[in-house]
Amino acid sequence: MTEPNRQLLMTLRKEAKLTRTELGAAVGSSYSHIYNVECGFADISEDLLIKVADVLSKRLKRKIRVTQLVGGDPKPADPTPAKERPAPPSHPPTPRPVAPPRPSGPRRSATAVADGATW
Repeated sequence: MTEPNRQLLMTLRKEAKLTRTELGAAVGSSYSHIYNVECGFADISEDLLIKVADVLSKRLKRKIRVTQLVGGDPKPADPTPAKERPAPPSHPPTPRPVAPPRPSGPRRSATAVADGATW
């Protein structure tokens, strides 16, 4: 599903006054799966999509078509063959910062130093 269709699914669910838990139970799924579909973390199967459209149609008393909830490819593939595309610019690797050396010897806690303790 594309982003606008995920938003449509969430909007229709809220319009139907269904929680994610209630919608999940009505279609044989879980709250977390409905959440992941609405947020774009998971895809929805065709069977589940049909069940969701059916539940929302009955609840809203209007026809919700599966095609309303399914979107096309948001970004079409680049028609230029890979060999003809220019190579991405090459950048030298960024040097990583070097941590300063640690002092040698026994470590003293901040409390011990504040109390004037010696080792």
